Amino acid sequence: MHLAWYVSHGRFWSALENAEWVEASLRLLRAFADAGGRRALLVGSCAEYSWGAQHDLDEAGTPLEPRTLYGVCKDGLRRVAGAYASQGGVELAWARLFFLYGPREQRDRLVPAVIRALIAGERVATTAGTQERDFTHVHDVAGALAALLQSDLTGPVNVASGRGIPIAEVLDTIGELTGAAHLIDRGARPTPASEPARIVARVERLAEIGYRPTIGLRDGLADTVEWWREHEPGAPSG
Repeated sequence: MHLAWYVSHGRFWSALENAEWVEASLRLLRAFADAGGRRALLVGSCAEYSWGAQHDLDEAGTPLEPRTLYGVCKDGLRRVAGAYASQGGVELAWARLFFLYGPREQRDRLVPAVIRALIAGERVATTAGTQERDFTHVHDVAGALAALLQSDLTGPVNVASGRGIPIAEVLDTIGELTGAAHLIDRGARPTPASEPARIVARVERLAEIGYRPTIGLRDGLADTVEWWREHEPGAPSG
C-alpha cells in the first residue's frame, strides 16, 4: 500500500513536487514487482475527475479532466502504473480518495482550522457553505483501504461515503460541539466562482467488497474536536 505524496496545504495543487512523486511512485512499483510483489494499492484523488460533471462521480462514467497539476499527476501515475502492472503480472488497485477529516489533519485545512479557532475563542470567517462535499472520517478511510488491499478488485475504486454534505452542516456541527457557533461569520468570505457546487462519489465498487463507512459526521467531528482540545496548546478542556 503506497500513500506517500506531497500534500503541503495550499501548495500541493500546483507544486512541481507532484511530478517528482510520479517518478518515485513508479520506481517503487517497479521495485515491488522485481521483488516478487503481486498485489499493490496506490492512492489517487477525486481531483482526477471532471468537477463540472452533472452527476455524482463514478469510476466508469465520469470524464477524467483534472484541473490542477496535482490531479494531472495522479491521473498520469494511474495510467502508467496500470499499464506497467498489467504487463508485469501485478494486480493494481487505485483508491480515489475524496474529502477526509479527523484527528492529526494538517492544522490549516478547513475542519481543523475552524475547530482550532473556535476552541481558542476566535472568530472565523467562512463562505456561505452551500457547497456539498463527500466527507469521510479518516478511520473509515483507513478501514476501506485495508479492505481494498485484501480484496481482488483492481482498477480505480472511489473511497468515500457516497453522501453529499453541505459545508454549512460541517460548520454548524463544529459550532455546536465547541459551544462557539456564534463565532462563525458564515458568508463573510465569498465563494469563488470556480468552486464546484457538488463533489460526491458513487461508491458501488467499494460496496462490492462489503465495506461501508461506520462513523457519522457528528460522531466523527466530536472525535476530532476532542483530539484538538487535547493537542492544541492552551485550548480549554471540553
